[in-house]
Amino acid sequence: MTALPGLRAASRPLLLPADRLARTVLYLLLLGDVCLVGVSTLLELRLILGGEVNGRLHNLMRLNNDFGVPECFNFLKWSIALLAFGLAWLPGRRLASLCLLLITALIFADDIGQIHEAVGARLAAAVEGPGPLGLRIEDVGELVYWALQGLVVLALLVAAYRAGDGVERAFVLAFGLAIGGMIVAGAGFDMLHSAVDRPLWLHRVIAVAEDGGEMVFISLACVCAIGLAR
Repeated sequence: MTALPGLRAASRPLLLPADRLARTVLYLLLLGDVCLVGVSTLLELRLILGGEVNGRLHNLMRLNNDFGVPECFNFLKWSIALLAFGLAWLPGRRLASLCLLLITALIFADDIGQIHEAVGARLAAAVEGPGPLGLRIEDVGELVYWALQGLVVLALLVAAYRAGDGVERAFVLAFGLAIGGMIVAGAGFDMLHSAVDRPLWLHRVIAVAEDGGEMVFISLACVCAIGLAR
């Protein structure tokens, strides 16, 4: 029971930002997420039901297209978060802000450079046969990369919390919650999506939960950065 008030307090900078600009950006980003997920889902439903869809439009709006409109929207959020954490760090060169900046840069680099996919592909090329628990070998490689990245992120979060003052610690906890949610959506549902391919509708639902959930948590992380910079 004592954990619940702490969870509410940690999530407040994400869900109820005190700063007006951060609150406005939150609403705009979430509106963008809902619209992009909605359009992509409608196009997928039309295909499942046997309808015709413009191939170029479908490809641009696919949630899992690494350079489609939804993913480019995520790139924009990470760019804003990088700028905001940089602005938060510059005046006093605070270690807490620097650690959050490094976490954002690390995750953004993986996202835009598709590093975890490259690690998975290299492992698949080197190892033959199926992976454990119904996963592909490339999925195992991605999990290994994410686990190592997670350790680095956790170490930086701990360092940021220890170095921060009261206000910074609140934002460190909130940012940690957003990153944790993103990992659950991006890594957890990604593995489930790979393992479950039947029935088709469930496969597609998991894909939307994976990519759509990741988009929402990236929006929350971005708003956290803006709140700290303000």
